Amino acid sequence: MADIQVDLDMLQSTANTLTTLINDFSNAAQIVKDADINDPTIGGALNNFTGDWKVRVGDLISSMQTVQKMANTGYTDYTSTDNQLAQQMQQAASGSSS
Repeated sequence: MADIQVDLDMLQSTANTLTTLINDFSNAAQIVKDADINDPTIGGALNNFTGDWKVRVGDLISSMQTVQKMANTGYTDYTSTDNQLAQQMQQAASGSSS
């Protein structure tokens, strides 16, 4: 049987990066909305962009949330399983040395 190798640091880093991206993308439209634009042409273009952005970024955020959840769950489950197996191996080794 082949050993399973998981880069836990990379998995956790991916989940953390996705959390940051989700927050940044979620707040981007509000940043544009709060911008003090004196030029009506630029302001109108930004408002149009923001409307389109909300629709498209909603789908993107949903996808990122799904991947983030998978990364977090994978990290937690793998770490938990690894700890349980290590504990069982220690108990077995203690029992066999008696």
